[in-house]
Amino acid sequence: STSSQLNNPSHLSFDSYGNIFVTDRDNSRVQKFILIPNTTY
Repeated sequence: STSSQLNNPSHLSFDSYGNIFVTDRDNSRVQKFILIPNTTY
């Protein structure tokens, strides 16, 4: 998988800034998604 792909994500957590952390079990890592204020997707 590429660096941005999740492979079997299992848990989700947020920090005090609203950033998202996802445990990516099959890639053996925690992926961080950074909050960018004033944006929409």
